[in-house]
Order: sequence, then structure tokens, then C-alpha cells
Amino acid sequence: MESPDAAGGPGSARLPRGYARGEGRRPVQRPVWVDLDALFPSPPEDAAHLVPDGLELTGEVRGLLHYWARGSDGRWLAVVSFRVPYRPDNRNSPGLEVRWTPVPASTVRRGPASVSADHLR
Repeated sequence: MESPDAAGGPGSARLPRGYARGEGRRPVQRPVWVDLDALFPSPPEDAAHLVPDGLELTGEVRGLLHYWARGSDGRWLAVVSFRVPYRPDNRNSPGLEVRWTPVPASTVRRGPASVSADHLR
């Protein structure tokens, strides 16, 4: 999903492509994909080391978009809930549940209607 850019509408910015006007001012409760690579950039190779039972901070995870918010600097934020899984070596845990967290709009994209995020409400 693209970040909002300048053009039309209140506040002279529009919502990310694919979302109806007005969603920045009301709850949406829509399934989305959250890009963990964008949220948690990889450290330089010399600083990285594998933690077998750590959180898997790569790829995309299912999430639930609760609403859009504007930062004081004008950036759009997606307020989402999602689950960060542990590495495959630690399958005994469902992962870390992150609830109602603002993230940059560029880190989420619309999830297919068949993606259920009921467990994140």
C-alpha cells in the first residue's frame, strides 16, 4: 500500500490507495497485511546474530486495521493489531500479540476479504 500523498480532501492529504475517503475519521476494522521487514529493518550484518527462540521479524503477518490517524507532522498512521510469531525453532508459543499500535501507513496493505483477523479484535 502506498503512503498517502498531498492532494484533495481535508487536511490536504489523501488516504492510501484502495481506501475510501473518510476512513481517517472513523473505525474501519479491516484485515490488512503488516510488513515486518519495513517495521523492523535488519541490522548491519556485523551486528546481527541468530537467536533461535527470538521473534521472527521478517515477512508479512495478518493484522486488523482499526483506524487511520494523522501524526502532528501530517503523516498517516495505521492503528493496527497483529501477532509477531516466534522463530520456527520455538513453535510452542503463539507469538507476541501487538494491539492497537500506530505504525507508518506504508507498512500495511489491504488484506484479502478471506483473511480473518477475528483473533485480533
